[in-house]
Amino acid sequence: MRFTKTGVAFALFVSAAAYAGTPDLVGGWSGEGLSLLPDGTTATSLITLCVENQEGGLFSGMGVSLNTYADGSVRPQLLCGTGHIATDKRVTAAFTPPPGYAPIPLMALFDGKWTGREISGVVRDPSDGGTSEIQFSSDPGVACPLSLGGGAPFISEIHYDDTGTDDDEAIEVTGAAGFDLTGYRLVLYNGNGGVFYDDIALTGTIADYGDGQGVVVVELPLNGLQNGSPDGIALVDSAGTVHEFLSYEGSFVAADGPAEGITSMDIGVEEPFNTAEGDSLQLIVGAIWTGPRPNTFGRPNFTCVALDN
Repeated sequence: MRFTKTGVAFALFVSAAAYAGTPDLVGGWSGEGLSLLPDGTTATSLITLCVENQEGGLFSGMGVSLNTYADGSVRPQLLCGTGHIATDKRVTAAFTPPPGYAPIPLMALFDGKWTGREISGVVRDPSDGGTSEIQFSSDPGVACPLSLGGGAPFISEIHYDDTGTDDDEAIEVTGAAGFDLTGYRLVLYNGNGGVFYDDIALTGTIADYGDGQGVVVVELPLNGLQNGSPDGIALVDSAGTVHEFLSYEGSFVAADGPAEGITSMDIGVEEPFNTAEGDSLQLIVGAIWTGPRPNTFGRPNFTCVALDN
């Protein structure tokens, strides 16, 4: 299965009280593993897991997996899971992509054992026969529930190019619910020369979308975002401090404006000219940018709950 080098964040909801004799898995976990793919190649896995909710022996949740293949390619994998832990400490679970995510197997099955400190077992992908041997250890440093970041605003989604006319371009900013964005700006930079070509004022407070965070979406005019190689976006506060200077299709040094002298951080993914309409680039848990994939502007970038557009 496509479950190679992995950075997983797993959010589940488990009640603090487990049935008598049933182990309580509430809390953070991290681990590592080894994957054997159908073509005979192997890959390592680095994993973090968050068990947030459990009802007796039943649990459910979601995860993020950063996969690195034998050829060096890297791709994140988003997973939702339900599972069971028995009184004999056997752990079983099934993982599927969250709504709207389909570039990974439709289901992966885990079968393992809890030793009191560790969970070890095997993930099997019934679609291609691949297997991953994985071992988790309890890790209080893993935060639950999953969250993109702290309260300070940050850029969480971008759309700048697609097949045909580049319409519906937008930038999403995520932050703590109730945060007042008045005085913040998005400054758009041309990577060819490093000069800025637009300065967009942000206003209003961030509305809560359910977990103490929320988003503001800035819709741009036709061809409002340049198409890269590279180009960038700076998020600047009311004091003129640059909180982020992101770029796509490469990095560069800003030659003027609030980010002057700062080297941009390439997000590592891009939208080619044939990107499907309605797709975007998205920040997910673990500071990983992914895409293009169907946009989630105005909604969390990662949820196991199907939400209307």
